[in-house]
Amino acid sequence: MKKCLIFTAMILLSLFVCSGCSGVKAEIDFEKCVGVEFTGYNGEGSAVITTDQGYVLSMLGDMNTLSAAELLASFKIEPPENNGALSNGDTVKINVKTDEEILKNAKIGVANTELTFTVSGLEEKPSADIFKDVSLKVTGSSPFCKLSVEYTGDLELDGNYSFSIVGTDDKDTFKDGDKVVVKLNENNALKDKYILKETEHEYTVKADSVCLLSTEDLNGNRKEMLENAVKTTLDEQINKILANTNGMGSLIISKLTGYNALSVASSSAKITSVENVTFSEAYIGTSHETGSFGSVKDNHYIYYFYEADFTHNYKSTQTLHAVLVLQLSEPTATADSVTFGSVSVGARKDIATAQSDFITSDFAKISQ
Repeated sequence: MKKCLIFTAMILLSLFVCSGCSGVKAEIDFEKCVGVEFTGYNGEGSAVITTDQGYVLSMLGDMNTLSAAELLASFKIEPPENNGALSNGDTVKINVKTDEEILKNAKIGVANTELTFTVSGLEEKPSADIFKDVSLKVTGSSPFCKLSVEYTGDLELDGNYSFSIVGTDDKDTFKDGDKVVVKLNENNALKDKYILKETEHEYTVKADSVCLLSTEDLNGNRKEMLENAVKTTLDEQINKILANTNGMGSLIISKLTGYNALSVASSSAKITSVENVTFSEAYIGTSHETGSFGSVKDNHYIYYFYEADFTHNYKSTQTLHAVLVLQLSEPTATADSVTFGSVSVGARKDIATAQSDFITSDFAKISQ
């Protein structure tokens, strides 16, 4: 009797197990159909999950298309943590989320829903020193230099590189020796491809020439270079007076004698000689001159006054002792010379008149 009971129990257990097995048509092993490819650079790698749908469909047998699509759509695979910042040797875990109700209805089992992979094959990101090919271009004279940035490199990347000069308090002009920072504007395409050694770099403004604005600017050998330039200019202007170039001589006759300028100009009169030219004094400074619509422009001048004897032949020959005035505009100095934006010449009856007409409190006397 006891043996009969044991035998009956074994039959029931066998039927139960077979009944449970018959409820599952197939088992999907995710280890066989889920893979990972690693892309990007070491430290910036990403995991790209791949699935073998052919394998999954082969396990579904004669399941209708709609049910198979629903089952496939129910499998959810989230990217691993730290994706986009993976390094070689990192371990990543991939979890396949399934819908128990859909699996039960489809009579499909699953295995290995948690998979582990080791990151490998990521290349090292190349570095780029973009600022070795960046230069600060300086135009104009100090302290009124204009700045621009030039890139001459050939990194293998399409697109233009743009730079900004930052931390300058919105200054428009700069002087020799100023420190400025050039910054690479946001460029994700460049950063995606290279490790940038620098995204900003400090430069020192180096001007080729300096505006002479005050006596302090006449340091070093600039004073000597100015004297040489003025000597040459004085000789040139005296020759133009004698040749009455652009009516210079006629204007001086009119200014010194009080005769009508048009009458003098229409005659054949001229300055026949300029003699006994002796330096009197010189000034350097800025003139604030009102332009159109009330705008004020700063013009920078150096004035040289010379006492001289002017002889003219308008109506009769007459020699007048007066002051020859040289107006030298926008004087600038380079390493080896002084030049002027323009030169004007004139005359006044005496030093006091010349000072009154040209020299203001914004000018300083140049010592000799």
